[in-house]
Amino acid sequence: MVLRPLAQADLNFLYKLVNDQNVAHFIGALINDRDILKSWIENLEPSDHEYVIMSDSVPVGECSLTITGDSGAIGCMIIPEYWNHGYGFSTIKKLIMLAQENGLKEVTAATDEKNIASVRILENAGFSAQAIGWMISDEELESMKTGRTIMTYVKRLN
Repeated sequence: MVLRPLAQADLNFLYKLVNDQNVAHFIGALINDRDILKSWIENLEPSDHEYVIMSDSVPVGECSLTITGDSGAIGCMIIPEYWNHGYGFSTIKKLIMLAQENGLKEVTAATDEKNIASVRILENAGFSAQAIGWMISDEELESMKTGRTIMTYVKRLN
């Protein structure tokens, strides 16, 4: 498994990933406008390190390390057919190494508390629960649903 920098050529893959119902369930909303994704890729900041997770030349997910000062925020999405194959844990470990290479003092990650697999991955990678928050998507706001509980995890780096 390798992390390859995200490029415009990855637009169709990214569109497929974020529009998968199982992935969207945990990220809060579908992004059904390719132009929005294209613009997002074009306008990434130098502090936004976005990668495609590759396995034997096949894209299996997307991940990121966003640097702010001496800390970073990481995130990861995997295509469901590749869930439970170790890609999430391996990706998080690589993102931690990238954070250390960039001299960061800590990294954070946020996940839906119901995403048990992500919670376990973060805990197994040495993250500790830091805060509980609440998130509501535009769709939920319109229908007045209750939103979701988001857990924030932190890992201090040496």
